[in-house]
Formats: sequence, structure tokens, C-alpha cells
Amino acid sequence: MLESMCSPVTLTVAWDTVLSLDVDLGESSFQHIISGHLLSENEAVIGKAVKIYVNDTLRAEASTREVYGDFTLTLNPPSIDNKPTIYNIQAVFEGDNPQNASAYAYTPNGTRYAICTTVQYGFKPATNITTLKTYAIKFVYL
Repeated sequence: MLESMCSPVTLTVAWDTVLSLDVDLGESSFQHIISGHLLSENEAVIGKAVKIYVNDTLRAEASTREVYGDFTLTLNPPSIDNKPTIYNIQAVFEGDNPQNASAYAYTPNGTRYAICTTVQYGFKPATNITTLKTYAIKFVYL
């Protein structure tokens, strides 16, 4: 059979991605707004999962939205022991699972045989890291 005689070739076509990450103070001293954009060739990448890790622990997941490929969520990491605390915040887009497409050709008598090429396509992974510092609450007695 011709299908078993070919040497398969896999081509990977994956688009580079850029993931931005911003951390802003929310309405309270413990509330932080985590936001960013997922882009590929300056175009928004929409409907993709972005995972947010705090000190290497998965704390949240957001989906990129239409139009801008942006995401926003709120985290409330408190100060530990009422002391200023630094947290590492990491946003991760794990990339797409490659989609596969195989090509076949047919002889004049209708026999199918593989072209022996598989194309994988999707978006490449991206990550970004920043830190945030929470502050202790200072009580003032009057």
C-alpha cells in the first residue's frame, strides 16, 4: 500500500504571541486589578485562556475578549502578618493545541494515498511576570 510506504513530514505553522500584564491598585488597599492583552502580529487574539499565578500558584483564569484581546480580573492578596508583602504575578497563555491537517491524493483509478505531510497550526505560548507589593494597614487611634 502506498500510504505505508511514505515517510511522513510534519510542518508546524504557529503564530508568535505577545502577552502584556498590568497590576493596578483597586478601590481598597487589598484589591488589585490584573489586566493585559494577548496579541499576535499586533492583532487581538480572542477567546483564549490566560492563567494568573501568584507566587507560582494558579489563582485565576480569564478569557481574552473580543475586539482588543484583553482580559481583566480582580485579586485580593492580603499582607502577611500585617507587614508589607511582595507577590510575584505571572500571566500565562499556554498556546494552542496544534490542529492537524493531512493531505491525500488519488490515482486515476480512485486509489487514495497520503501525501505524507501533516500541518500543525495555532498560536505559540506567551508569558509575562511582574511583582506587586501589598502594604500593612496602619491604625491610627484618636
